[in-house]
Amino acid sequence: MMVLGAVCVIVAVTFAYARTTVLDSEQFAARATNTLDEAAVRDLVATKITDQVVLKANRNLVAVRPLIQSAAGAIVGSKPFQSLFHRAAVDLHRTVFTRNQNTATLTLADVGVLLTAALEQLDPKIAEQIPGSLDIRIDTGDTSGNSLQLTDLGEGVEGLAWLFGIAAVLLLGGAVFLERDRRRAIVHVGMAVAGSGAVLVLAYQIGRGIMLDRFSVPEERAAAAVIWDAFLQDLRTWSLILLAGGTVVAAAAAAQLRPVDVRSPLRRAWEVITTVPQTPWRRAGRAVVLIVAGALMIAWRQWLLDLALILLGIYVLYQGVEELLRMLAERAERRRPPAPEPAAVPATATAEAGAEAGAEPATTTGDYGGRRRPGPWLAGGVAGVLVLLLIGALFASGGTQAAKTEADITACNGHAELCDRTIDEVVFPGTHNSMSAQTYPNWLFSQQEKGIGSQLDDGIRALLIDAHYGQQVGKNVRTDLDLRKERATLEAQLGKQAVDAAIRIRDRVFGGVKPNVPRTEWLCHGFCELGHIPLTQGLSEVRDFLVKNPDEVLIIVVEDKVVTATDIEKAVKASGLMPYVYTGRVGKPWPTLRELIASGGRVIMMGEDHGGDPKVPWYHPAFRYMQETPYHAENPSQLTCAVNRGGTEGSLFLLNNWIDTTPAPRPSNAAKVNAYDTLLRRARECQKERGLLPNVLAVDFYKTGDVFGVADTLNGVGRGR
Repeated sequence: MMVLGAVCVIVAVTFAYARTTVLDSEQFAARATNTLDEAAVRDLVATKITDQVVLKANRNLVAVRPLIQSAAGAIVGSKPFQSLFHRAAVDLHRTVFTRNQNTATLTLADVGVLLTAALEQLDPKIAEQIPGSLDIRIDTGDTSGNSLQLTDLGEGVEGLAWLFGIAAVLLLGGAVFLERDRRRAIVHVGMAVAGSGAVLVLAYQIGRGIMLDRFSVPEERAAAAVIWDAFLQDLRTWSLILLAGGTVVAAAAAAQLRPVDVRSPLRRAWEVITTVPQTPWRRAGRAVVLIVAGALMIAWRQWLLDLALILLGIYVLYQGVEELLRMLAERAERRRPPAPEPAAVPATATAEAGAEAGAEPATTTGDYGGRRRPGPWLAGGVAGVLVLLLIGALFASGGTQAAKTEADITACNGHAELCDRTIDEVVFPGTHNSMSAQTYPNWLFSQQEKGIGSQLDDGIRALLIDAHYGQQVGKNVRTDLDLRKERATLEAQLGKQAVDAAIRIRDRVFGGVKPNVPRTEWLCHGFCELGHIPLTQGLSEVRDFLVKNPDEVLIIVVEDKVVTATDIEKAVKASGLMPYVYTGRVGKPWPTLRELIASGGRVIMMGEDHGGDPKVPWYHPAFRYMQETPYHAENPSQLTCAVNRGGTEGSLFLLNNWIDTTPAPRPSNAAKVNAYDTLLRRARECQKERGLLPNVLAVDFYKTGDVFGVADTLNGVGRGR
């Protein structure tokens, strides 16, 4: 029963460890990401990236391979790359354990963005040749098996861990219950548990050696060692705790018995080894055994050395703990007041009385003579304390790895103070008509100094963009104004006569509807003829920013009068932004910034008209969750805090803060309304009047004035800019 119990302990511990580490997708990804802290893994991943860039993306870059590898090495250790790697590891785990794919491929999406940014610092011309959408794929091996399905394994391991754990308790407990000398049985149980730990430690070392022998290239061998340790070193720690704990329990029980002398068996074993037998066949057998043993010592020297050290460690620990507990027990016995002397009774009479009662004559055992042994509670209590101290020491010394959690996120949107605030407790500096930028070619009547990517780099965290349908005609775009709602919106803003005139001019320049030209989605302000960029381009700039900044959270509100939610979804996926979109629940209580960052979904997307389509559940109705101030003011005095779209139900608050001088916005107006004192005063007035913190400060010409300083002040983090 002891042996079976020990086997069940080994199996239960192995399955429990696998369930909590290897088979848990987040733990798996965290451990995989932790390997990037080691130079061996970073160098190998950098080489894989370089190979795919040079051999697959652009073979003409072979001449500058060292430069590319240097840049790749620089990004692999960065936090943005670790964020990409973590997400890729989660996807890999789910692919293997959920979809039963035979080939496990680690796909690092968006690496091209980081590599391009690094190369721009070294050689901008080379950076231009790296595609921003470059994905790196690393084949991690064949996971196909004869009959074992990894999905079934993942689902059954937890149950098996409990089953074998209960079996171990029943078997070891039953062995103690059935044994007449239960103290000695407890010694054996402790030794069985310690032996289980020793077997697991040895298996760890042997498995590690076998695995490393499969790699002949030193760099790959070093990386494999790091990966093995990252995933299995904690199992070794668990095993050491088993070994030490079992030894302490055995020693605690042995302290109540006569000391165990292991020197005599060792001397007898040594005599058997060194004594030459008399008969020829025994001599020949001894010679063969010695030859085989010597060969194994040479071939498996590391494993045998580990085994010898483990056994020696068990013996030394056992002897030390047993001696300590025995000393404590003896000290307690010495402090016990002497028992009163019984009345003298002739020995013959005592023996006769005992014989009549069927009792055995009294004997003295152990080191205590005829004294009563101290109760086992003392040894057990001290043993428990020692076990706890041992476990604490192992954990404190780094014996276990903790997977990265939300607690590892130290700053959110640039400030630690914001991490544990919910979305409705944070102020986001934002831009109105974010796509209407001077830096985009041929954009007339721009409302921002720089494009979307630069806005985000400068600190903007909320984007208000307009999506329209249009047909590309040469280098320009013909707005699809044949849609009734699109035309009605423009007429409400500009008047029917102005819209009719614009359409006549457009048709003379670009012609009518082009039946053979597909209608696609664009970012424009009213007329795409006056300025446009593809919707996918604007969203790609958002994606690039998020790749490079893994601790930032954004809000995007789309004016989507005619563009459907499914077309928005198509553009989001085509741009590569989808992995960064938050797909969880919204509304009170809103998630915290830390929770959003930990989830990987760091963009909350809303649509003014088509948000809330059940086909696209992550595209939320803007004015169900958000309320705002009026957005049409022709001079600063007209800026008010009155209720506008969204009524008073939404828990987010959009503060529209610009002067409308259509068709040509004026930076001079922005200088007035974006000034620190002016904007802060208005924000606080509206906060008081509406009872909500202004969560989005939407402005024109964001570099004019100090929208960032106002946001920092309202967030209580000081004037960061």
